[in-house]
Amino acid sequence: MLKISLLDLLLRTFPESFLFVFAVYLFCHKKFDRNRIIASTVIFSFAVYSIRLLPIQFGIHTILNILVYVTLCIKINKIPFAKSIAYSLILMAMLSASEQLNTVVLNHIFGQNVSTILNDDLFKNIYFMPSMILFFIGIIICYKVLYRKRENNLF
Repeated sequence: MLKISLLDLLLRTFPESFLFVFAVYLFCHKKFDRNRIIASTVIFSFAVYSIRLLPIQFGIHTILNILVYVTLCIKINKIPFAKSIAYSLILMAMLSASEQLNTVVLNHIFGQNVSTILNDDLFKNIYFMPSMILFFIGIIICYKVLYRKRENNLF
């Protein structure tokens, strides 16, 4: 079981869930539907929260989160199946990479003990905010690359 506090839910899970939903709309060039985005964000946030409370091994929660995300993309946001799976894997990889980069910077450049940071909910959310910003920047860069490819495609 992975511990997640109410502060984590508000400062980390909701914004990350929004970025996931926002990204799939952006990547699919789909018109933004505020109600569907809000519904997907709230459902995905509480699903992530609930999944993390399950007594399962680390890593299994990521697979379950991907399944929930793909289901939300298909059922609520009307994203095609293949795109939902592809984008969910891309986004999970981008999120993991941004968190790894943030951890390396904290540990090796600033000399912060990551274990100590992870024990305090407020500090954890503050210190790991740059990874969410990196995730957002990665989404924008990925969108620019996908948009450029789509623009140059004649079909």
